[in-house]
Amino acid sequence: SGLEIWCIENLRLVRVPKSSHGKFYTGNAYIVLNTVLPKIGPAQHDVHYWLGNDAKEVDSALASDKALELDAALGSCTVQYRELQGLETEKFLSYFRPCVIPVEGVYSSLEGHLNGETYKVNMLTCKGDHVVHIKEVPFSRSSLNHDDVFILDTASKIFLFSGCNSSIQERAKALDVVQYIKENRHGGKCDVATIEDGKFVGDSDVGEFWSLFGGFAPIPRDSPSSFQKKSYNPAVKLFWITMEGKLCQTGTHSLTKKMLEADKCYLLDCGTEIFVWMGRKSSVSERKISISAAEEDRKAAISHMNAAVDSMKGDPVLAQVVEDKEPDQFFLIFQTLIIFKGGMSKGYKQFIAEKGIGDETYHEKKTALFRVQGTSPSNMQAIQVDAPTWQPMSVREGSEHDIFWNALGGKAEYPREKELKGYVEDPHLFALNISEAVKTCLMAGSGYFATWLELLLSDNFKVKEIYNFTQDDLTTEDVLVLDCHREIYVWIGCHSNVRSKHQALNLGLKFLEMDILVEGLCLETPIFIVTEGHEPPFFTRFFEWDASKANICGNSFERRLAILNGKPQNLEDISFPPLTASHECSGIYKKFMEVTLQGDNSRWLEKQVCTPSAEQRSPAQGVGLSQSDGSGDCVNFLIYPYERLKVTCKDPVADIDVTKREAYLSEEDFQEKFGMTKGAFYKLPKWRQNKLKMSVDLF
Repeated sequence: SGLEIWCIENLRLVRVPKSSHGKFYTGNAYIVLNTVLPKIGPAQHDVHYWLGNDAKEVDSALASDKALELDAALGSCTVQYRELQGLETEKFLSYFRPCVIPVEGVYSSLEGHLNGETYKVNMLTCKGDHVVHIKEVPFSRSSLNHDDVFILDTASKIFLFSGCNSSIQERAKALDVVQYIKENRHGGKCDVATIEDGKFVGDSDVGEFWSLFGGFAPIPRDSPSSFQKKSYNPAVKLFWITMEGKLCQTGTHSLTKKMLEADKCYLLDCGTEIFVWMGRKSSVSERKISISAAEEDRKAAISHMNAAVDSMKGDPVLAQVVEDKEPDQFFLIFQTLIIFKGGMSKGYKQFIAEKGIGDETYHEKKTALFRVQGTSPSNMQAIQVDAPTWQPMSVREGSEHDIFWNALGGKAEYPREKELKGYVEDPHLFALNISEAVKTCLMAGSGYFATWLELLLSDNFKVKEIYNFTQDDLTTEDVLVLDCHREIYVWIGCHSNVRSKHQALNLGLKFLEMDILVEGLCLETPIFIVTEGHEPPFFTRFFEWDASKANICGNSFERRLAILNGKPQNLEDISFPPLTASHECSGIYKKFMEVTLQGDNSRWLEKQVCTPSAEQRSPAQGVGLSQSDGSGDCVNFLIYPYERLKVTCKDPVADIDVTKREAYLSEEDFQEKFGMTKGAFYKLPKWRQNKLKMSVDLF
């Protein structure tokens, strides 16, 4: 898994060492292969061929041919991208955060060759709120405009000029580029100055900036942007590619999947992007939408939930959970949960009366049959199921009477093991791009929002995936969705336009309805509403989380500028709301909620749940000790053979922390199974650790 890069040098492919990844020369063509190993299924490959502005035509053609050969070698199942300098895709740029700044000259694999690279004053323009597109522009006043962000890199100081029409997010990401230039071109030793468009009096940095252009002069209002503006409603055209290579237009705008025939190839022209779709003999799965009979009750529950959230002093996580789709966190809160048939509400009684359905509501005087299930004492459920009409009797597996099988329609094969939920998929992060019309509704209040939401979202709700995401992509001005397939999280930034969790819940439901990844998302998928600064551990586990970043005040630009200057200011302490009697049933849950609100939850939860007892840490005769558990504390673990630590072992080791099976491996066994040291393993995000443990049967 990961990146492999080759450069075309003297009409042959030369592997680029990892130390040079992200450094592209304008006179060359490159091939970039990114491989992802999912939990289930084959490897996923993306092949990008990048063409520098000064690359030779023969090198560009060879890169295209080699990309096709690479696709064939990988089973013709890759997605290929043609990347032009300055017009790279966001997925390509996400591999090389914070930015790709092409270097003039040509690449040489010979050591000690300067490749034509010399230091010079240059001016760059930046565009993008999650990944940054960078273009070098002439060092001239005429290059400046009001829409973009510019970086002027001089020998002693780096200037950041923000056009008055640029967004806060763009300015913040440009600061990441400034930090990159400072560290890589200046060895971390240079001054940084920020210049705002229109402010030019009383600031020495502003005067110095304009003096480099020969003095101040106003920027014309109609100065064009350095970047082509992307339309969210481009003129989309679909063409069928004939055997002769001709394009036959087959549709515009209102395109459906039915237009794509499995035995043909198509070209989709989206204006700023072009897609070539190669058909394969396969059927397209259709969305399945479930409609609950108790929809008058669901709305009432949401209303009560919102009232409870609004009445609390803190900022709790809100989650919508549907029966049979409950996430693990839901069961852990209750520990023991009993679910009865039927219902007690007026809405349910009215529903069964209108449909002529018998009332199966549980009653203590009636005989009831329950299915008991769970994976541990802290995760047990008893669910009422249909009871047999005859006298109950005990039946042992393997000794069933014929009457037992006849009642089930005859003897047949059945699952021999406990049915377990599938793994949480590798998560995908999406930014919700909400139009100004929807923002107006959001600002106007919940009533107005509810009235117009469905109408507006149909055409004004856009979603953009953020590739290779990190915690830094959780921008305070944004609303984002973390899609884990089995559950989704709607994250609300403090400076976003979403004002209530109810509004965020509606956005989450719209996301499920759109099913961006065509993964068969159900509208009953659990939705968690998480607010910035109050992220619980079951959300932060998907990131390499730094709690200090989550507690800095200001907008995204102010925060990054404070970090760049070494002067971050923390948010004020958050008061802990009183817990109700029902919450106080569990001391560990109370403490968990307290540290969650204080923003320092991940490490506390790991230590409480994962640190072994004193008996487990006691050394035994003839047994070695391991001192790495990823918590940062010096904790001794007994060392056991890999075979006795496996989940499927018939003679497992007793009295170990089953959530840390890998910690009991010797360093040699750990290196053999995971291909890395324990130290490197525990630096990975939690979800990636769990994925690796699953692959070796330790989770």
